[in-house]
Amino acid sequence: MVAKQKRILFIDGNFSDFDADTPKTKPIGGIESVTIHLSTHLANKACDVTVWNGTHKPSKIRGVNWVNSLEGESAPFTHIISNNDPTCFMRVPKMLLTKNTQTYLWLHNPISFAKVIKKRRLWAFLKFRPHGVFVSHQQKSVTSKYLPFSGTSVVPHGLDPVFMSLPEKRNVPGAKKAVFFSQPYRHLKELITCWIKYVHPKCPQAALEILAKRDDPALSDFSNATLDQNNIFILPKKTRRGVIDLLSEARALFYFGHKDETFCLVAAEAQAAGTPVVTQGIGALQDRVIHNETGFIEKDEEKLANYLITLMHDDALWACFSANAIQTRKDYAWDKIADIWLNQVLIDAKT
Repeated sequence: MVAKQKRILFIDGNFSDFDADTPKTKPIGGIESVTIHLSTHLANKACDVTVWNGTHKPSKIRGVNWVNSLEGESAPFTHIISNNDPTCFMRVPKMLLTKNTQTYLWLHNPISFAKVIKKRRLWAFLKFRPHGVFVSHQQKSVTSKYLPFSGTSVVPHGLDPVFMSLPEKRNVPGAKKAVFFSQPYRHLKELITCWIKYVHPKCPQAALEILAKRDDPALSDFSNATLDQNNIFILPKKTRRGVIDLLSEARALFYFGHKDETFCLVAAEAQAAGTPVVTQGIGALQDRVIHNETGFIEKDEEKLANYLITLMHDDALWACFSANAIQTRKDYAWDKIADIWLNQVLIDAKT
């Protein structure tokens, strides 16, 4: 029996103006990026894929239909994927839904029962009973069991293909350098304090490079003199290529983590580039990092600092961790992620 072609609709609840060609002309957000990658790879696997968002130029790009309205659609969708917001399902015309249409809530951000009530989304949950797709096991573990999902899956995001083509082996960096390039509100102040208190006194030649604006509130407690005295350098935001160059010179990504991290792209990218991660494992960092293999996870700040210092000095250990980290990149190839969605998540309804 020949399987019926999957007809898939992605809904961008913010109705942002983007399509698969947008990254060529301007930066886009993380949710927009993963929507482009997954939709394109599913289209490559013989699925009929449409993305409904706020594009100003409806078009078909690399097999995906990009639309700002569903008025021209007539055939029902077999699977509908909404980014974060279940109320988007209610905006789909009834003629495009059947009793066998499967709905999926792709959860990029933290979700709680209280937030669902506050944003008046419970009725949509109860009506459609979507399948919840989490991007880390940690994210799923802290989500309320009272949310009425029909089922749940855990599927990580993929990485930009540029990380898949990086060298398979890294040389040990000559400089003793750590980097931070997450959002500054995600414990940057505490991380700098840890560096000043525990890292710099024991390893004064080490440097910490931070991608942030100097006037960010997370940096307000630190004078230029304090930063200079402790070898802490504030650098402007960089392009993806610039981030890769930064990682190629670093001994470690130094990042505590944050409760809002549902996947932690920065840790996945760092490891794919062969840079070990030193973290407290807050949020999804405990999913991304394998302790004592691709980095270190430690709650205690002084012990964490000592782990970082070890990576600064021990070339053999660093080389081992770097090789292990590079091996993780195969887990984040978008072709593999699309196969997981296709074979384990987007299951056809029983008729």
